[in-house]
Amino acid sequence: MTSRHDRPSGRRFDDCEWRSPAERDLDRILYASSYRRLAGVTQVLPAGEQPMVHNRLTHTLKVEQMARRTAQYLLKNTDTSIIEKAGGLDPNIAAAAAAAHDLGHPPFGHIAEDELQKILAPGDQSDGEGLFDSFEGNAQSFRIITKLAVRKPGPTGTGIDHLGLDLTYASLAATLKYPWCKGEHEARGAPQDLWDYYSHKWGAYESERAIFDDALSVVPEGRFRSLEAEIMDYADDVTYAVHDIEDFFRVGLIPLHEIAVGASGESRSQVFNDFWDFANAEINAKGEVHFDPQVAREQLRALAELMPSRPYHDSDQDRLDLHRFISSAVHVLQGGLKLGPSGDFVEFPDHRMLVELLKQLTWYFVIEHPALAATQQGQRRVIRQLVSWLSEWVKDNDPEAVFDKDKKRKIERRRKRELPARLLSYVSIAQYDAERQVTEHRYSPSQVRLRAVVDYVASLTEAAAYDLHGRLGGSEPTALVFQSLDR
Repeated sequence: MTSRHDRPSGRRFDDCEWRSPAERDLDRILYASSYRRLAGVTQVLPAGEQPMVHNRLTHTLKVEQMARRTAQYLLKNTDTSIIEKAGGLDPNIAAAAAAAHDLGHPPFGHIAEDELQKILAPGDQSDGEGLFDSFEGNAQSFRIITKLAVRKPGPTGTGIDHLGLDLTYASLAATLKYPWCKGEHEARGAPQDLWDYYSHKWGAYESERAIFDDALSVVPEGRFRSLEAEIMDYADDVTYAVHDIEDFFRVGLIPLHEIAVGASGESRSQVFNDFWDFANAEINAKGEVHFDPQVAREQLRALAELMPSRPYHDSDQDRLDLHRFISSAVHVLQGGLKLGPSGDFVEFPDHRMLVELLKQLTWYFVIEHPALAATQQGQRRVIRQLVSWLSEWVKDNDPEAVFDKDKKRKIERRRKRELPARLLSYVSIAQYDAERQVTEHRYSPSQVRLRAVVDYVASLTEAAAYDLHGRLGGSEPTALVFQSLDR
């Protein structure tokens, strides 16, 4: 029987060692190059645009902290018997899941994720095949930690069949915010009232099915996901909701002082009213939570008492006021949790609505800003053209596409010298997947290329994506060899 501390490799460690299995997992993630890469990936604004604005790595660091502290909070305030019913709770597992949760985010964040899903739809590519399980950032994270990340050789010693970071099944299960493959949310027990929302999310590709099933086997029967996965998901939401507001109040994009005035009801604010109408419509359309406008308004009114009362000018008092608000918001939201008698993770509905409202502040004032929208159109084009150009490059260097032995050998030599080494590695891994895929969804040669190219594009930082786009598109004049060390 698979236990929480087992690993896909089967390797075990003596109990007397000074690091627990969960601590080893967290260390492995922190030392992975895919983790460092997050410093060059968008959180909301393009990475590097504003030095003091969160990027995907600083966001991840705060999700780690929030997940660890939330786990500690629940352990301290919950009877041991209830923790056991929940299947156990380890703050290091929650932190490891938080550290890994965004590894699969492509350059430019959700914009690129959306564009890759469009590119991979059947009929979009010139060969018309696409990929049946498309692209999803959460599934890509799982693929990285279980397969693409390089730590030790696999059973054959070739490097193709290595086991990624070889994390414990507890840590793997904790990363599964959406514990199903594409289209399986109903069968996997997702809440019925969220089926529409969850139909657009999945946590693993078919190529990682076996290790995915093994990871879920350590989740107690009848539970939707592990307790650490619940905590990681909540920590991600709270961090996204609160710390993005901090960024954009500082730079003058989110007028918290105006929101405070409108939410308090002391005077009329058109800025607040316009935001409120937008947030109500968006939250109801999303359908992720049951939204009661009256209760949500009361929650926001209570929090508004702690919001800054004037625009931010970076004085000591401004910093104190902003810190008080951020700290208080996190404290309030973290206190809106408990474990039920059977170990169920319970979020207080009024706090859940408050989280959604705070997230909408960033959407309304920043993400849908016309200037950012124009940049995002350009980023979509970069992603689409990179996939197209790289696919063509790999195809032109495919020795299996020719029958003449001399030409085949020539292409094999050229391929090793010309294509990026990591892209070639991903081609080998995708081919390895295809040869062992026993379901009806076995990859064709063009799908092998496409999966490898998408793995490669998703592994780039934004600076590397722009640089490679310039080289392949002919606008980058330098002839120096391109090399990205993000793996």
